[in-house]
Amino acid sequence: MGVSVMTVLEIFNHPDDLAVEIPKEKNGSKFAILISRGPGHNYKMLLSSKPVFETFDSAIDSVEKILKEIMEYGKKEVVNKESLIYAIVNPDGLELDQIDESGILNAGLITRIMDELRKKQCADTHEMLATTATG
Repeated sequence: MGVSVMTVLEIFNHPDDLAVEIPKEKNGSKFAILISRGPGHNYKMLLSSKPVFETFDSAIDSVEKILKEIMEYGKKEVVNKESLIYAIVNPDGLELDQIDESGILNAGLITRIMDELRKKQCADTHEMLATTATG
């Protein structure tokens, strides 16, 4: 995948504090990808690209692919007793189906992130999940 285990861990284990953006270059027509922690970590940059995507849709597709790969890798590692992700996210040694998905990156959240990106070119899971929790 080309992403460090620590970056995967931050994204996989903090689904309620992520910011994803697809900015367009100022004097051009290409798009970039930015994935950072959210306001809880002062928008610490985790993954970014230069503006290399010719279309907004190709950037969206790339974000979705990245998030799905992180989710799949995280789910595999969260039950691997030799993994750092297991040690941090699953210290009780639960089976995958016993782990509360609200505490990890999951398919439902990825769908919501993608919907927000399509609407606003940015998605802040802290805001999205706070809105859900309050009404």
